[in-house]
Amino acid sequence: MGNTKADRDRLVVGWGKQLLADPRVVESMRGVHMVMNPPYQTGEEIVTRDTWWEQKPGGMIGGYSTIMRDNATFRLWYQFDHRYEPWTNASGAGQSVLYAESEDGVRFNKPALGLHEFYGGRENNVVIPGYVQGGHVWIDPNAPAEQRYRSQGNGQGHIPFYGSPDGIHWQETHRVVLESAITGSRKVDGRTNIHWDVELGRYVMFTRLFYPAAKETPKGSGIYRGHRAVRRLESDDLVNWDNERLVLTHDDIDLDAHSVDLPDQPPVDYNYATVFRYPDEHGLWFMLVTCYWHWYDRRPEGIVLNSGYNLGPNANDIRLLVSTDGEQFDWLGNRAPFLRLGPEGRFDSRMLQEMAYPIPVGDELWLYYAGRNVEHGPPPSNIPDPAALEPKEAISRAIMRLDGFVSADVEYTGGELITSPLVFEGDRLLLNLDTSGGGEIKVELQDEKGAPVEGYTLKDARPLNGNAVAMPARWNGGSNIDALAGRPVRLRFVMNDCKLYAFQFEKAVVI
Repeated sequence: MGNTKADRDRLVVGWGKQLLADPRVVESMRGVHMVMNPPYQTGEEIVTRDTWWEQKPGGMIGGYSTIMRDNATFRLWYQFDHRYEPWTNASGAGQSVLYAESEDGVRFNKPALGLHEFYGGRENNVVIPGYVQGGHVWIDPNAPAEQRYRSQGNGQGHIPFYGSPDGIHWQETHRVVLESAITGSRKVDGRTNIHWDVELGRYVMFTRLFYPAAKETPKGSGIYRGHRAVRRLESDDLVNWDNERLVLTHDDIDLDAHSVDLPDQPPVDYNYATVFRYPDEHGLWFMLVTCYWHWYDRRPEGIVLNSGYNLGPNANDIRLLVSTDGEQFDWLGNRAPFLRLGPEGRFDSRMLQEMAYPIPVGDELWLYYAGRNVEHGPPPSNIPDPAALEPKEAISRAIMRLDGFVSADVEYTGGELITSPLVFEGDRLLLNLDTSGGGEIKVELQDEKGAPVEGYTLKDARPLNGNAVAMPARWNGGSNIDALAGRPVRLRFVMNDCKLYAFQFEKAVVI
């Protein structure tokens, strides 16, 4: 390709799947609304504290957890908060990583691995003991075999890194101290999310950035303790990190939604973030962020407490952002929740924490999350909601359509969408669509200047009707489009009463 403006404006998509969540794909729309599609939250309590070692006083399943499908097995590494003197930090809290696995993604087995002594015995599923807050497990394509699986935690001022050949047997490999050029602080808490970026050729980290309390905060106010945001860093070796930048913090829209009568106190902390590329290592960047809400003082009159958790409502839900470069993220769904709090009394009625990664299962995506019916923070705010009989927490799942993050929705009266110029490979076009019984989609292929291509005009197009994640586009001459491969084309979708989620070019399989 050349370096003219026209060349730069063309999207070379090859075989790649194109999501309607990608703003680069769409050039113009008429009568079309872009809609974020939250998944269905099943409410299942898939993983709970059901072993003797998890039911000790003070035990709690944490949200800093990871699930992936590895050789057809669902593998879960989950944080377990506990009180166990040999493995505590200065506050007396332990946060170890435990392991479970499943063949169907619903019924999980907690193997008695016998690797670490825990509460006086080795009959447990502990894989990384100690204070490991923020555990995130990922596969490093550059690592030696004995460190193929990586994880990193939070050591309160440093990040401990771990490596494993199998995800079960772990060893600490090194520690990193990160002093933020933005805040001047070394504090690292919460989830640290790392992966290898094949396009950049570097490791990319997304982690929580903690802004300390403002100096002008009234002494003894007992409310403002700083706030949390999300930052990005890069590295060549997982040791030296650079290119720090802020990728998500509160803005004027947040500040206008709720007023907080305290210096620099926002109404929401962007508390935990999981960032992943979809549908593969070359795809869009999505961010699932846990939003920690607090905008009004609910202390009893005359009571001063040394905690910032006394601002209400002290609940957490999960929202969705998208990026084309992993640096500039934009809100989807006008900031509406992507995962919502559950009904009063249910395990997820007060606090949600996202987990990596979305897992394709047939025509669906499964997203796992941790939920609690207690608020974020220590007593007295860490109490169950009024409808709950007891504090509860669990890991659950949400189900959505494959590629279904965002759809181009058209009402019965009709509309159309035209893409940017695309250069593709393959010989047919597949659509992820859902029409009503009376709805349809027709596809016209145009040249780069917008002129219909003979044989693929709107008059030639066969109406597509139904609900499928990969329906071939058809014209009177059939579905073959290989004569246009390698040439810039535009797609014109003329639609009514339907949802269009994604499209993809592919080579038809000949049997």
